[in-house]
Amino acid sequence: MTHSRTQLKAMGRLLRYTLAVLVGLLALQIARFVWPAISARLANSGAESSAVLAAAGDGDLALQLVACASESLGTVIANVRASVVNITSNAAGGSGTSGAGVIVSPEGYIVTNSHVVGTGDAATVTLFAPARASYPSRIVRLDERADLALLKIDADGTLPSVALGESAKAEVGDIVLAVGSPYGFEQSVTRGIIGNTDMDVVIEDRQYRNMIQTDVATNKGSSGGPLVNIEGEVVGLNTAIYAPTGAFAGISFAIPVSRVKHLLREANILFKEAA
Repeated sequence: MTHSRTQLKAMGRLLRYTLAVLVGLLALQIARFVWPAISARLANSGAESSAVLAAAGDGDLALQLVACASESLGTVIANVRASVVNITSNAAGGSGTSGAGVIVSPEGYIVTNSHVVGTGDAATVTLFAPARASYPSRIVRLDERADLALLKIDADGTLPSVALGESAKAEVGDIVLAVGSPYGFEQSVTRGIIGNTDMDVVIEDRQYRNMIQTDVATNKGSSGGPLVNIEGEVVGLNTAIYAPTGAFAGISFAIPVSRVKHLLREANILFKEAA
């Protein structure tokens, strides 16, 4: 009786092992036929978003990039950069150096900071698309209290303009990009996240209210450039940095795009709003 029971147990183990091997072989056969199709499908669907996820770098932040999967982040940046200009002002009260601005209307209307252009009409605007060219500008509207200026250039043809988003929808943790001319490095792009909203700060004796705080690297020459979300919509205008040492210290501030829209509506300027 004992011998028979041992034999039964051995036969049971052998049967289980045999079934496991058969299941494994079957799985391998299925994989041989199915995996190539799955792999090809994943490659096609992921090709456009792979560059976006690689640019994001951080797994938790990459989740925000799903909405951008239809086009790479590089394409979004290229579209924004086409509407970003360099501004040089030697006017009284101006910076005497370069800053940035963003084209908000195909007719040549440009928004920047008032501290970039000063109080005169001596600002030279340099376009980078469709080709590099420089034009004199005139001030259409100047709001020194809000630190905003609306310029106009007379260029040939229509100019690439950027869509204005909703700063009220910007949330802490959102990925944002800045485009500008820090230290004269034109068309430079930096990335970070929104660290806070509705911030009231005093920088260089100027009171700023309801600012967007980010950790996007901006420096001298970045002022007036756009702060955009990953869909390429302007949510703010890069304006100031917290710099106790005189250089970027990880905190920068942008004027909410809602104020830019207010300035444009006051001047009866049509602009492109995000869908």
